[in-house]
Amino acid sequence: MRRVYITLIIQILCWIGPYCIAAKIYTLTAEGHESYFFKTLAVLLALRFFFLAMDEFGKMLNWRINRKEDDISYWINYYTNADFPKRIHRFKGAFNYFDNVENDPGCPQRLKAIIAELRGIRSYSRNSSFIECIRFEEAMDEALLRYSPTEEIPVPQRAGYFFGSSGFRI
Repeated sequence: MRRVYITLIIQILCWIGPYCIAAKIYTLTAEGHESYFFKTLAVLLALRFFFLAMDEFGKMLNWRINRKEDDISYWINYYTNADFPKRIHRFKGAFNYFDNVENDPGCPQRLKAIIAELRGIRSYSRNSSFIECIRFEEAMDEALLRYSPTEEIPVPQRAGYFFGSSGFRI
């Protein structure tokens, strides 16, 4: 636990330290009061958040415009080369599909190992970057929809009445 606190303190100092130094240098060179230090620090941090937001927005836009189709085609080829079976259920999401494939008694061990590897990649992406994880899962889900469309799967018919004998059928 102590190691976590030390790591956190080091990260905070590395993140805010350069801005404190820059704010102090500005305060000394501008011959200002100590209140200028906090104003300068606030402006520098606000600029950092602004540029961080702009950078993330640019990455998101670049992925949507340029890289999304490449990622989807990569995953379609991955599903094809790994010989994943076509879907038989209308579940949404690649990892629900992987659960069905893995729980199938006829699933080969090779596919189970591939699914375990994909779960590890997903876990790593969740721990590294939230936005990267969203992109990863979105590309996998869209690729699965193109690899095995849900329109080809018949809709299960439900029998029975809802609300008693009113005749409303679900």
